[in-house]
Amino acid sequence: MCAGFLGTATAASAQAPVSSFDALAGRIHAGQQVSVTDTSGREVNGRLERLSGDEIVLKADGLVTFAGSNVRHVRARDRDSLKNGTLVGLVAGGGVGAAWCIGAIADDSADVNAGIECAEGFTVMPGLGALIGLALDAVIPGKLRVVYQASPPAAASGASLMAVPLVTSRAKGLAVVFAF
Repeated sequence: MCAGFLGTATAASAQAPVSSFDALAGRIHAGQQVSVTDTSGREVNGRLERLSGDEIVLKADGLVTFAGSNVRHVRARDRDSLKNGTLVGLVAGGGVGAAWCIGAIADDSADVNAGIECAEGFTVMPGLGALIGLALDAVIPGKLRVVYQASPPAAASGASLMAVPLVTSRAKGLAVVFAF
């Protein structure tokens, strides 16, 4: 059974973020949960309302519009497949069903029919486990990944210094870039 799972496994790879605002359309879709950070460091989380080649509109507390030239990066929340949670729950339920059956076989009293208890254990427990795994996987959100990262502005000849505040829900800081 494990060989079957391993044989059907596929490699997961994250896509690199695009640096062209026009290419963003293939990476996110209307209704998807996204986070947009503009060039001033302001971050807005919401659902994508619409996207064009020169602007992005989020539905947060009302509609928030960002000009494409003012967007530093866009992160999108991936939808997690419900299949993995269902399969884990199914296997865990099968283990509980096996334990149920072993307990019924080990019971010496005449009150327990081991055949019926095993049949119940191997039909009810995996199904219940699959439902619990599905429900848990449905309520756990997917991870945010960067889908668009603006190209740094072309530097003029000579040295340049750029400091940009970084503010997210998890951290606050300052990004400093020195180019020469």
